[in-house]
Amino acid sequence: MALTRDSALLATIAEVVDISSVQDLANLEADSEFSTADSLLEAHRWVYDRLKRRFPTDALAVLTNQAELKRAVAYRFLEVLAAAGYISAGEGARAADEGARGYWGQEAREEVDSFVPEYSDDTEVPRASNEGVPYLTNVSKRPLFGGQLS
Repeated sequence: MALTRDSALLATIAEVVDISSVQDLANLEADSEFSTADSLLEAHRWVYDRLKRRFPTDALAVLTNQAELKRAVAYRFLEVLAAAGYISAGEGARAADEGARGYWGQEAREEVDSFVPEYSDDTEVPRASNEGVPYLTNVSKRPLFGGQLS
């Protein structure tokens, strides 16, 4: 299964609750002013766009461990909920002192930034362009293959 920008890793509030242990989110699906599916998709797009800065798009298409990114999507979704006032710093199993938005935002960034991709074995993965070309020098100042310096 490939990681794409328009197919969310999480589709329901129940998945977010399982990952984050934040309770009382079921009423969000009944709220007509808030679209959980759209918000989960936007959280997924945020994670995808952040990964796209580190890895080429072709590499993201052949990830085999994209399920590990579900935590990042859930945390970003909770950050959006905190910004909208749906959850407060007192809710959640691990709410921090600086507030729910700051806590969940930091957790989402840490999950994405520490993500190490794994690729399927049957496809060739392009290297990231930000790696650059290695620079080699002749530190001995002697010819590499014999001969004399003039």
